Amino acid sequence: MKTNTLKSLNKGPNTNLALKSGILYLIAEMITRGISFLITPVFTRILPPAVFADAKIFESWVYLIAPVISLSLYQSMARAKFDYKERYGKFLSSMLFLMMIITLGVFIICVPFSEIFENILGFEKGLLVLMLAYCLAYNGIQCVQLYDRQLLNYKRNVALTLLGVIPGVVTSLFLILCFGSKVSENALLNMRIVGFFLPTTLIGFFLIIHIFVTEKFFINNEFFLYGIKYSVPLMATAVASQIFFQSGNIIVRRVVGAEEAAIVVVAMTVGYIMDILIHAIDNAWKPWMFEQLNKGEIIDVKKFWRFLFLGVAFLVWLLTIFAPELTLFLGGAQYTSSIVLISPILCSSLVNFLMIGYTSMEQYYKKTKVSGIASVISAIADLMLSYIFIRRFGYQAVAYTILVAYIIACIVHFLFMKKYEREDVLQVKMSMGIILGTFGVCMATTMLYGLSFLIRFLMVGALFIILGLIFHKKIMEKVKVLIKKKY
Repeated sequence: MKTNTLKSLNKGPNTNLALKSGILYLIAEMITRGISFLITPVFTRILPPAVFADAKIFESWVYLIAPVISLSLYQSMARAKFDYKERYGKFLSSMLFLMMIITLGVFIICVPFSEIFENILGFEKGLLVLMLAYCLAYNGIQCVQLYDRQLLNYKRNVALTLLGVIPGVVTSLFLILCFGSKVSENALLNMRIVGFFLPTTLIGFFLIIHIFVTEKFFINNEFFLYGIKYSVPLMATAVASQIFFQSGNIIVRRVVGAEEAAIVVVAMTVGYIMDILIHAIDNAWKPWMFEQLNKGEIIDVKKFWRFLFLGVAFLVWLLTIFAPELTLFLGGAQYTSSIVLISPILCSSLVNFLMIGYTSMEQYYKKTKVSGIASVISAIADLMLSYIFIRRFGYQAVAYTILVAYIIACIVHFLFMKKYEREDVLQVKMSMGIILGTFGVCMATTMLYGLSFLIRFLMVGALFIILGLIFHKKIMEKVKVLIKKKY
């Protein structure tokens, strides 16, 4: 690993390897998330709605807490590559050690107050211990994956992506199918949670130990201060991202009920597909973007951003037109009420992609405090809007409050970043125009739900052919530029 690291740092990543790494990472993400997507309809059918909703709420708490107890130190890996070069491997080991110490400290502090946390989170002590352990393992895996992405070590990166999901899905499904009919709902919930989260926890612990043994490096005050200063503002960004997608489930569960929360979960699952995809795209292109910005190739970054943003907008519309079939596939007839929620939720993913773009820019320019401030403002707005409008208009309001909150976040990011980044790399007017256009097209598309699946499928096929004939030359030019361009 060290030899490859030194070669990558000394020579810099070549474009072919960057493209190969990015494509393989995207494929691995699509496989693992595809498995999660395909298994969702199984769980919606074999689990009672309350158990299905509570398992998702446990997951919501996990991904809300994970960035907090790690201070999001893994975020520092993206920029540390340029600042520490030959010491990059030691920086990784140091961040893992600091995350372990923080997690252990949180555990020791929380033990005397375990009953309070049981009441707040709604889960028994054993599951809360698993939650904390999983958070450490998950953060460790994130840290190593960001390290590997920056150095284009795509083999381990892809392997960790697959191992992060597949063992948990297989184990939880096996336990429920074999023993689910013989136990109470509470035991069924435990099987679903433990079966999914325990395998990844063990894999994460093994990975952390492997890095410690390989690097033999733990404590460095310079690394600690760098990681904390860079990452803590991004902790707010990570938490806000989870609040946007997870808080709605929790608020609906508490304010309205379990069955309505399950309906929201099904709709959010479709949005979660886009959320995973846009994060995968960001992780795949971010190393390339950082290198291009470092070389002053602003025009290339702008052109490729337009290409990416239009592509994501098209995917949003594509999922929107097949929302009825996605809902029936994921939950069956009992969850058809979620269909009307999918379009605004998918449009919010497009706005989220713009917000992620700003966050990446802030990471490059080391203006992570901007990310923190913008995230806190938008997260508070989302929580307030969700609570007020869910109580006033019902659970359907959650689909629109998340969209408004993301727009607020993008406005705040833009207002702060225009002081530091005058090139307008993300071309805010163009991006907002695409967002508004996509929202209008998607809402109009919902009127086509009365047509059969076959007719809508043929319409999409015809559109693909037309767009292919019109834009195939431009698409091939973009791909050739990305392949041939040398850093």
